[in-house]
Amino acid sequence: MGISPTKARKEEDFPIQSIKTGVAKTYWCIEIKEKNNEIIIPFNKLINILCEKVKTINSLCDEFDLIPSLIVTIYTNEDVLPIIELTKDIISFANSINAEVGFDLYR
Repeated sequence: MGISPTKARKEEDFPIQSIKTGVAKTYWCIEIKEKNNEIIIPFNKLINILCEKVKTINSLCDEFDLIPSLIVTIYTNEDVLPIIELTKDIISFANSINAEVGFDLYR
């Protein structure tokens, strides 16, 4: 794809218990670290990186039976939580690669 992941891990590299319970999944990740109160900004940065790769992403997903997902992990130790909003552009991009969208929140 011409893009290097910031993180990647194969299912077989997880502990055997994680594999047996179905928690372990092979993943390829682009991490965008952003100190901001809105998730729109890092989402848009990710879309800018991937927007020209939609056909390639879809082709790889078809060929290798992959499930694309866009996961936003939010770390906060503040009382103010971020604004979690999905714009039409974010939804449209996720749809173009048939991706699931998820949110993980850690305090």
